[in-house]
Amino acid sequence: MRSPLVGLACILAAGAPRPALAQGASYMGPSFLIARYASRSAMGMYAGYAAHSAMFVVGLLHNPRTSYREIMAGVGMPLRFSADATVTVASAMASTDTGWYTEFYVIPSLHRGPVHFDATVEGEQPWNARGSRAVYVSPANFLVDVHRGVAVGLGYYGSSEAGSGASHALGPALQLAVPRGSVTLELIKGVLAAEDEARVTFRSSLAQ
Repeated sequence: MRSPLVGLACILAAGAPRPALAQGASYMGPSFLIARYASRSAMGMYAGYAAHSAMFVVGLLHNPRTSYREIMAGVGMPLRFSADATVTVASAMASTDTGWYTEFYVIPSLHRGPVHFDATVEGEQPWNARGSRAVYVSPANFLVDVHRGVAVGLGYYGSSEAGSGASHALGPALQLAVPRGSVTLELIKGVLAAEDEARVTFRSSLAQ
């Protein structure tokens, strides 16, 4: 099973500022870096640049347990429906161990007071028969600010891949504001066809 490229989605979702986590610790600014560690699935590093209404990103993905590797580049655009609701749409091309993919993203971001919900829905189409068409939710986060710079809630991951059954996993999430960024810890429990794992994501703005 191919691991989803969640880094692009995390970057694009962070592109729109929100009042959570000490006045927008998740806002990436015009230049940003994201590093992600996962105890069982793929690890990644991503960088990007936001210019006006467009976001340009590049990323690397590697799973040392399976030797899976991926290199991608993409562009996205946030669509703001209100002060509390933004949906980002994006597309990317990725070179992987199983060939080239076209990837599509829909990323809603909603917040109301201390409560915020972000989700990433990714669809991907392989360029050859070696790959598999798939849809991922990776991740969906429901978080509540409980203190200045601290938010807690739930993280969910799911997938449906051609030729394989669906998978579902969820668990508690903790997000902490740090200088120029945030750190998110998720302890994910496999519910159906998914492994238990810990995931740590560091997001940082490089803007001056």
